[in-house]
Amino acid sequence: MLVYILASWIPESRNALWYRYILKLVDPYLALFRKFIPRIGFIDISPLIALLCLEAVPFIVIRALRFIVIHIFHASWLLQYI
Repeated sequence: MLVYILASWIPESRNALWYRYILKLVDPYLALFRKFIPRIGFIDISPLIALLCLEAVPFIVIRALRFIVIHIFHASWLLQYI
């Protein structure tokens, strides 16, 4: 995702083969955000929001696992493995 964001600022990279592969990988995920986040002039902030969401998912999953371990299983000794 970060490579796509940085390469999108370089017009020459859009014709490169590696950029097309990255675009095929990243574009379906970005399409979810582009539906709801409009462009601001020439600036598309949907990749930034998508990257922030991608970074937040592991944090949310770990917090949910810790909650389950502590409050449902009452096994605080498992926290050292999470």
